[in-house]
Amino acid sequence: MTELRHVTPTLVLLGIVAGSASAAPAVPGRSHVLTPGHAPTPFTADQIRRGCADGHRIVFRIEQGSGPAMLQTTDFSAGDAEGVTVSATARLADGTPMGEPQESRSAWKALQGHASFPAEVTRITPTDALESGLGVSLPGWIYEVRGEDGGTMRFSFASDLPGPPVKLEQRDASGALTMSMVMVESVRVGR
Repeated sequence: MTELRHVTPTLVLLGIVAGSASAAPAVPGRSHVLTPGHAPTPFTADQIRRGCADGHRIVFRIEQGSGPAMLQTTDFSAGDAEGVTVSATARLADGTPMGEPQESRSAWKALQGHASFPAEVTRITPTDALESGLGVSLPGWIYEVRGEDGGTMRFSFASDLPGPPVKLEQRDASGALTMSMVMVESVRVGR
């Protein structure tokens, strides 16, 4: 079993703009397994690298507990064969900044590892109709990960958008929603 960690407002994930709708994709195969005993990740490090070019920007709407909704803007720059610089800025829905921007350098493999979960607690369901905040329904996978405390995290990954989930929900053992994160904007640059 694995323990689910509380997701903070500085959660940084990756992604790209929506493609066209199609049939449900197959579950990713063995080439996507990073650690023995873990489920396959939705994307390889190389797919994430190609999907998160310099200048790529993603905006998430995050709601957590009874706190105010916030928007997190994630920008990618200085990408190379090894990794990328990721900058995250949080603000309230009314535009009020929340703290200082956070910037870090991440290896592509480490970013792939954000979606690597123990196979024994992970259920992957292909679908042709993921809900998203991008205004379209997308094909992809739902990763449902059970925690030792009985809570779950549900990640919705769009197969045409290598990177972060288009939607993330965290629920406690009673099934009550404790956090949601929805991609509301994804700008593809240089295409």
